[in-house]
Amino acid sequence: VESVSQLKVVSISGSTISIQWRAPSDTDCLEGYQVCWSLTDGTQSNCTTQSRHEHATANITGLSPCTSYVINVTSVGTSGDSSQAVGTTATSGMLPYL
Repeated sequence: VESVSQLKVVSISGSTISIQWRAPSDTDCLEGYQVCWSLTDGTQSNCTTQSRHEHATANITGLSPCTSYVINVTSVGTSGDSSQAVGTTATSGMLPYL
């Protein structure tokens, strides 16, 4: 299965980073995507999966404010195979003053 491309951060708030990517050109054997994120030191890693029928976007929520994260998206094939991960880094925003 082919990797996603053009992974980018589209918005950042205090505890949420929104990303989008371009789906592989051949989606015949694409089951979906695995979106993983962790602190830049590799700790506190989390992953979520979504089907290929969902938009090529994800909202990563529950993040700590003003913290840098590494975000990876992997294509997952119908036979369980996966592509090489495509990654980016982003820093969550500050919480608004109350």
